[in-house]
Amino acid sequence: MPSPCDPQHAPVGDVGAALMMVDSRLKAIYDDKTQPDAEQRALTDQFAASLGPGGVDDMLDGACTLIYL
Repeated sequence: MPSPCDPQHAPVGDVGAALMMVDSRLKAIYDDKTQPDAEQRALTDQFAASLGPGGVDDMLDGACTLIYL
């Protein structure tokens, strides 16, 4: 009997948005910035606000998909 917790039943989410957020954070780290500057934080907040509540959940599912892969 298949389990409902099996990965094949998990939502994929918004992998593209998750990948973009991870890439943005990695670029900030590799640019020797210990803290993101005010402009970067504002852009991240604006992007998260544009997604809406459902979009943020989809992005979280996308990040989990990237980790699983």
